[in-house]
Amino acid sequence: MRFARYSVLVVLALLLTGCAASSTATGASGSPSASSPSPVVESASPSPSPTPTATVAVALCTNATNEVSLASQEGGAGTIRSVWKAKNVSNAPCSSYAYPGMDFHVTGGWLDLHVHRGGFQDINETPQRIVLQPGGSLYFVSYWSEADTAAGPCKQFDRLKVTLPNNFVSAEITQAGCVSASQPVDVGPVTAAAPA
Repeated sequence: MRFARYSVLVVLALLLTGCAASSTATGASGSPSASSPSPVVESASPSPSPTPTATVAVALCTNATNEVSLASQEGGAGTIRSVWKAKNVSNAPCSSYAYPGMDFHVTGGWLDLHVHRGGFQDINETPQRIVLQPGGSLYFVSYWSEADTAAGPCKQFDRLKVTLPNNFVSAEITQAGCVSASQPVDVGPVTAAAPA
């Protein structure tokens, strides 16, 4: 009897020791402990990141970087057609897009004329962004009336201003002529090629 009790106690002790060992190995939550080996996950070697390409900002063409001049002029039926040239005289590229502005100086001061975009077949094209290298030129065409109207005779001017697109400072050019202040001045967008 005593032997049987002793055998039961030994068996119980062994069972408790086994349970305690199992509890230690799995932890309270049942998850493997730090001592148990974890599976190895093989990952593909990371692909190299693409090298970012440096984007160099191109400055705006201005009256400081470009020399504006009259390339050619012709008239007929009271309308003057002028081709203007703006040469990049700086040592860096510049960019331009859209339409220039113009104004005329008469005896009483600047006329502050309305400038209209397009209006003639050769100036109705869609604007294109131009990057102008040093020594390169951009062009635009303008039309204005020199006819007398019911509002009065055309006004004699002695100089004019050309404002390159997206600028606030103008290039002033010595140029004489006559312009109808009651009519708009029509301009085309700047182009990389000289107009025909």
